[in-house]
Amino acid sequence: MVYTSGTTGNPKGVRISRRSVRGRLEWMWQDHPFPDDAVLAVQKSLALVASPWELLGGLLKGIPSVVLGTDELLDPVLFAAAVEQERITHLFLTPQLIAGLLEESANTLAGTGPCWSPVAPTPCRWTRSCASVRSGPTPRC
Repeated sequence: MVYTSGTTGNPKGVRISRRSVRGRLEWMWQDHPFPDDAVLAVQKSLALVASPWELLGGLLKGIPSVVLGTDELLDPVLFAAAVEQERITHLFLTPQLIAGLLEESANTLAGTGPCWSPVAPTPCRWTRSCASVRSGPTPRC
């Protein structure tokens, strides 16, 4: 059971299958492979729909992952410092965090939902590559 963010309606709990998680992992690995210097940030609650990718995407490919703490997640200055200090290259962020935090630290930007909203109209300008993942493992549930 994971919880959707409610970007297309009200937040809700949704069951996702192993097949769905595996499909998302395989798709991301194939279309957006990790470079040799990749470092993945883990910062989502285990209850959220994005957590399977954050937890397993790097781990199953031998990619270092950094678990960000509550202090870093609540303080933009500490968050940006952690991204730089840990050399994090892959983040899974909301449009608000994209607009407020990213400048040049991430190499690849991937997002779900209305990622390119008025809040973050052109996030790709901050990265060397950009992936728009329009839905997670619970599309339009």
